[in-house]
Amino acid sequence: MVIEPASGRGKQIISNAKLKADGDDTVVMVQNEVNYDLPVHLSSFGLIVAPEGTTDWNAGIGTGPYTLEQYQPGVSFTARRFANFYRNDQGYFDSIELLNIADTAARVTALRSGQVDVISQPDTKTAKLLNREAGYSVLAVPGNQHFTTAMRTDTAPFTENHIRLAVKYGVKRDEILEKVLGGFGYIGNDVPIGKQTQFYNDELPQRTYDPDKSKWHLKQAGLSTIDLQLSTSDGAFGGATDMAVLMKESMKAGGINVDVKLEPADGYWSDVWLKAPWCCVYWNGRPTIDWMLTSSYISTSSWNDTYFNNERFDSLLAQARRENDPIKRKEMYFETQEILYNEGGTTIPVFARFLHGLTDKLGHGAVGGARRMDDSRLARRWWFRA
Repeated sequence: MVIEPASGRGKQIISNAKLKADGDDTVVMVQNEVNYDLPVHLSSFGLIVAPEGTTDWNAGIGTGPYTLEQYQPGVSFTARRFANFYRNDQGYFDSIELLNIADTAARVTALRSGQVDVISQPDTKTAKLLNREAGYSVLAVPGNQHFTTAMRTDTAPFTENHIRLAVKYGVKRDEILEKVLGGFGYIGNDVPIGKQTQFYNDELPQRTYDPDKSKWHLKQAGLSTIDLQLSTSDGAFGGATDMAVLMKESMKAGGINVDVKLEPADGYWSDVWLKAPWCCVYWNGRPTIDWMLTSSYISTSSWNDTYFNNERFDSLLAQARRENDPIKRKEMYFETQEILYNEGGTTIPVFARFLHGLTDKLGHGAVGGARRMDDSRLARRWWFRA
C-alpha cells in the first residue's frame, strides 16, 4: 500500500492508478492517467509502504529501519532501530531523536553544546565559522531549494500583474546571494525550476534589478508609488528577515515602499503562509518539473501559495506529463515556465544550497540534494564513526 499527504503529487498518482500484486515481490501499478515521470515520483519521501488494511497512518508501522516510540508534531520524533529490518546497509543508529528547533541561533547552540549531532540550515555566517572550528564541519549540497516571496494573485493589489512585475524588477538578486546566502547558491529567475532539472527553460532572459522598469509597470497600473507589506520570519528560512529588509531598501528607487512585518517563528507555516498577501517562503524543490509545478502552482493545489490560476498553464501540465515525445514535452514545459516568468506571483531571487552543520563524530556517503537532511533520509544513511 502507498499513500501521501493530500496536497502532494502522490495523491494524484495513487488516485489515478490501481495496485495489484504479481507474485511475492512484485507490485503492478496500472495508471488511469499516464505520467511518464512515475518512476521518479515513486521515490518521494512521503510515499509510505505499510501492511494491507492500514488505516492509522500515525501508528508508524511500515517497512523502515526504525520503530516509532514517540511523536509530537512540530516538536520531536523518537524511534528505535528495528531488529528485523530487511537491509544491512541502512539504519545504523540504535535510536534517533529529531527535534524541531525553529530559531537558527538556538540550532547552532544545540550543536555546539552537544545536544544534537547535526543541524539543518545554519545561517551562512555561522556555517563559515563552523568550518573553521575543530570538531565541526559544514556540508553545502547543491539542489533545487529556492527562497521566494509569494504574492497572492487573488488578493489586491497583487491581482494586477503589472504590480507583480514591478516587485520582480525591484529585487537586487546578486546582493541577496552574497549577503543572505554567503554565496552558497546562485541567482534565481522567478521560475521554481533548478538549472539541473530536465526541461529547465534556459531561454528566458535573466531578470535583473531595474527600478525604471518597476516605475514603468507601476505607471501601467495607474500608480506612481505603492505601499506594500511583506511578512517574514527566520522561521520561514534562515536569512528570511535579512532578505526582506534588503528587498525593502532596493525597491524604494522603483517607487515601492515596503513595510517589513516580522512574524513569530512558531506558527509561521500555519498562520502566515497561504494567508498573508505577501510573505517569504522556502521550497525544497522537486526532482522533476511536473512534480514541482503540480505540487504548488496549478490552480487545484492546496500548496499554491500565490493562488495562481491560469487555464493554459494547467492544461499544458496535464498534456506534458502524458506526452512521450521529449521534444513536445520540452516545448510544453518551456511554455509553462514562460507563463510563470511573465505572469506568476512568485519572486525567486535565489536558489540555495542545502547546508548541514555536523560534528566530526558523524559519517556519511554521498549526500542527496532533493530535500534537506540528505533527502530526509539522514537517519537511514548516516552513522557514527568508530
